[in-house]
Amino acid sequence: MLRPKPGKRSRLFIAEDICHVLRNNTGTETIRAIFFNRSKIGEPHLDCADFKKMSNLCLLNLGDSSFGNHCQLKVSLPNSLCYLSWQEYPLKSMPSNFFPENLVEFRMQGSRVEQLWNRDQNLENLKVMDLSFSTHLTKVPDLSQSRKLVHINLFGCISSYFQCLYKLTHLDLGECSNLKYLPLMPSNIEFLNLSRTAIKELPSSVWSHEKISYLDIRFCNDLRNLPSSSCKLKLPSSSFSLEGCSCLGKFSELPRYLTVLEMIREKIEVLPSSIEYKKFKYFPEILEPMGVPDISVLDRNKC
Repeated sequence: MLRPKPGKRSRLFIAEDICHVLRNNTGTETIRAIFFNRSKIGEPHLDCADFKKMSNLCLLNLGDSSFGNHCQLKVSLPNSLCYLSWQEYPLKSMPSNFFPENLVEFRMQGSRVEQLWNRDQNLENLKVMDLSFSTHLTKVPDLSQSRKLVHINLFGCISSYFQCLYKLTHLDLGECSNLKYLPLMPSNIEFLNLSRTAIKELPSSVWSHEKISYLDIRFCNDLRNLPSSSCKLKLPSSSFSLEGCSCLGKFSELPRYLTVLEMIREKIEVLPSSIEYKKFKYFPEILEPMGVPDISVLDRNKC
């Protein structure tokens, strides 16, 4: 039995077949999924990446291919897409005739995109957005109606507004250097990365958030104080790091059940009186008058 030509198959996995379809514009409505791995053939050089004729295409995973000269590449996408992953996407924006109302997962790590769309789009089905390392990004799309979002990764990009995203559990804002004030966090957030941001204070709503199981505030050089309210964080890793918080002067409480506290290059002068340093397995004598918690290791290297 003869195998159908690439443009007539429902799934395309072989890099040569995908390039053949794109070069000859032979894609059809039969194609529903494309997985492209350029490591098999190197970087293909194409003038056009036209997927529009594949009107039933649901999944498009192009790995880290820019398809050659990114300045001349023409891209067309079908509105049927539910999953779109294109690392190092080469253009400044998405195609103007692409409407993403069916997108559930949208991943464009390390893209050159500056602004995804020129106008607000319907993203009501979106659950995952990953634009990490898209350093050219100047504006995050309006996500206020994306009530199904559970995972947002803007690492190394810019921050946005997330208060109304009640299903959001994962928020990565690491290295968002423009982030100075943290918006109110959604009630279900579990993972929160704020490392290397410009935040000046940590809201008490974060410090007292019982569902957050991962919090990273390392190298927040402008952070001066931690909240004075009761800390209800429960970190499964049993460790917490204040490394690189060079302006941090004091704090009154720490997350519960810690076994490791890392403090490197801080200016902390007074540790909370509630910290019981005698319960340490290792505790530098010079710190004993300052007092510290029920944890087994304190790394205060280079303080």
